[in-house]
Amino acid sequence: MCTEWFDSAGSGGAERFHVSCPGYTVSVWVTCSRGLPINGGPRRDYQKAECRNGASITSARYNAVRY
Repeated sequence: MCTEWFDSAGSGGAERFHVSCPGYTVSVWVTCSRGLPINGGPRRDYQKAECRNGASITSARYNAVRY
């Protein structure tokens, strides 16, 4: 089972999307308010993607594959 959450602890208060999936390889994608897509992946058990310079997240998704 995966757990996902958001926070605003990125650079300049930027939003971040986190996903924790123990036993899975996780990739994440976000689109930021400034229109820049950011990805983080693939990584085992946990991954995050972060907007830059105070931008907010307009959409977020992830993919988890059991390793």
